[in-house]
Amino acid sequence: MIWVQPYVPVAEAQPGHPWPVVRPSRRDVKSPLARYAHRHSPHADRIEQQVNNALARVNNLTQSILAKAFRGELTEQWRKDNPELISGENSAEALLERIKAERAAIKPAKKTRKRKASA
Repeated sequence: MIWVQPYVPVAEAQPGHPWPVVRPSRRDVKSPLARYAHRHSPHADRIEQQVNNALARVNNLTQSILAKAFRGELTEQWRKDNPELISGENSAEALLERIKAERAAIKPAKKTRKRKASA
């Protein structure tokens, strides 16, 4: 263990022992990790605050992007530049019709059950 502070022993007389027991002071026993954490905690607090601020900005940005997307603001220029890709056979209505036709073709015929005649 590396001692940052000078080693200052504390002598205590223990009952039943003829001589005092020497042990290090509480301050000297503090682990190097605890000293490091204590020394760097203001820096860690500042980093944590920066991370929290960045997360808040990201959440606001996400909400802003979603709002613009629902209003159609993000694709407005693209739609003006490419009208052929969103009309005619590429329109949403045409796509829905194709999906309905495919589902109808795949859908199996309903089987009818024969009812038992009650006696």
